[in-house]
Amino acid sequence: INIVNSGDITVGNTNTTGGGVFDSRIANTGNILFQSGTGIATSGGNILALQLGSGNVTNDGTLNALAGGVQLATTAGTVTSSSTVNAGDFTATAQTLVDLQAGFTSNGTTTIITASTGNVILAGGVTFTNAGGNNVTINAVTDIDINASFTTTGSGPIDFTATNTGGTASVETLTLSTGTLLNTNGGSVNLSETGSGDLRVTGVGVSTVAGAFTASTVAGLITNDTTIETSNGVLVALYEPLTLNLTDMDGGIAAHAATTTLNLPDGDGYTSIVFTYWTDGSSANNDLWNIT
Repeated sequence: INIVNSGDITVGNTNTTGGGVFDSRIANTGNILFQSGTGIATSGGNILALQLGSGNVTNDGTLNALAGGVQLATTAGTVTSSSTVNAGDFTATAQTLVDLQAGFTSNGTTTIITASTGNVILAGGVTFTNAGGNNVTINAVTDIDINASFTTTGSGPIDFTATNTGGTASVETLTLSTGTLLNTNGGSVNLSETGSGDLRVTGVGVSTVAGAFTASTVAGLITNDTTIETSNGVLVALYEPLTLNLTDMDGGIAAHAATTTLNLPDGDGYTSIVFTYWTDGSSANNDLWNIT
């Protein structure tokens, strides 16, 4: 389906190509819409929805290419998907917004999600199946909000990179929230906030085994509310610096006989650190804390 000038493309029925390509593109102004209830099944052929001028690409149906690539792209507009995308290599690129509320399945080796001037939103279930691994690249200028449940069924490494470059927005944020463990099979995770905003990691956690985990900002804060699993299975949690004033640890001089417990999250509940005050009563200089 090729519109060489302006106009909309609306797909409202079931299409099966038996291995052929389903190609829809608009050269000028117009929107591409896969309506709810729509089914595109190519049995390995590519599915293309390309807005080469100005307009939006919207998927409310089911796009099933199996090993074939799926490309949802617009030069000036948004890409949104509220339903199933089953792709080989998967690409979703837009100017102001890429919003993948239903997630996707990538059976290929490459996943690219880019908003050239705006936001990326990734939710729902995200599955990687390829035995050879997958290179995942997510880029945005303002916010990146990843709130997804990840499944890795392939044995290959998942190299996962999300970069928020910052722009004219006063505050931009890169958030990775995992509903299930993001297991990269030894692949790396690189989260980078290169603008002025903050980076936040929360949820169930990330497991890279032998792969590197990198989180960096230029001017913002890094907050990690989850754990990172090492190659030996140890769960590591990162904290902002915390200053403890032992002079008044248990509530004042009158209560110095008390024992105080500090509970630290360890990824599987809490570890208790016990502070017990001791003094010989002769001088404040002889006051000690026993920490166990």
